[in-house]
Amino acid sequence: MIYLAGHGETINDRWYFIPHELTYPEREVEVQTKGISSDELSVLIRNTKAQKILVLIDACKSGAALLAFRGFEDRKALSQLSRATGVHVIAASTKEQYAAEVKDLGHGVFTYTLLEGLKGKAAGGTNIVTVRKLMGYVEEQLPEITKRYKQEAQFPVVDSKGMDFPLVLVK
Repeated sequence: MIYLAGHGETINDRWYFIPHELTYPEREVEVQTKGISSDELSVLIRNTKAQKILVLIDACKSGAALLAFRGFEDRKALSQLSRATGVHVIAASTKEQYAAEVKDLGHGVFTYTLLEGLKGKAAGGTNIVTVRKLMGYVEEQLPEITKRYKQEAQFPVVDSKGMDFPLVLVK
């Protein structure tokens, strides 16, 4: 599981995660040289030996990062039986949308929704939260929760390839 929360920006169709060390995020050149591009992130993840991967990105415009993950499952499928692998990505917002933060929630709305799902709300009447159940929960609840807190409806972007796998056993 890889979780990124912070600021994000898209420059020339490439998404960048902006680390806290980047002092001038309004300068495109600095973002391009000191930010972590979706291409870099994709290469790092492609080189991992993990066969079941969940990437969670709570940042503005993070839907643009999904372009870098296209074709990712092909390498995994060749290395092992495709039913034993899975690559899943949940991004907080579309490629042009800001990710809302609500002080009362103590998190970005996306992270709040993820945590609620992992606490059991995404279990769907069972005692297990799986990747796909969590994805469905976030897709359904995130727009509603943002509207409830007087924010513009926020729509997550998801991509799911390969086998579902459990994340949490709910007690």
